Amino acid sequence: MSYADAPTIPHYSDTEEHPSFPKLDWRYEIANDDTRLGYDDWVASKIESRTNDVLILARNDGITAGVNAAEWHIQDLWGGRATRGEKEAARKFLDGYRDGDPVVIDAFKLPNLSGEWAGDETPQSLMAKLFTETELEDEDVQDLQEEICTAWEEACTEAFYNALEKSAISVCEGGVA
Repeated sequence: MSYADAPTIPHYSDTEEHPSFPKLDWRYEIANDDTRLGYDDWVASKIESRTNDVLILARNDGITAGVNAAEWHIQDLWGGRATRGEKEAARKFLDGYRDGDPVVIDAFKLPNLSGEWAGDETPQSLMAKLFTETELEDEDVQDLQEEICTAWEEACTEAFYNALEKSAISVCEGGVA
């Protein structure tokens, strides 16, 4: 990471404080010997910690969406709603997926944050799920939206294809979807 990419530590005067991290909380942590950081560094560490926690939650939510979507596709392709040729369909998917065949890979409608269908996740609904109303007004939180959405979509895509692959392997080896 270059110096230009390094996060900027906010600076607050004696009378200013971050809206999500009041000085009263900082003083409490100092009194309990939970921190020795100055207020500005403490705020920066809280923001970084909260960012990491939220990215984990976004990834987990994306994984759940990806697995759920894969389960629907599995039922249609080689699962309970498939009427015949389950093993062939699973093998065709595996071969195409492993070869990077765009015909196979692009055949699926993956969950995304477009809100295309009623009840689908959007960037706004994802953010509302991860943050309180007060936090959503915070500039730091607003700046994270793209990173959070990217984390969700990447985790969703990976989980989707992993679930399909695992199920297809099971069917090809004589198991059940």
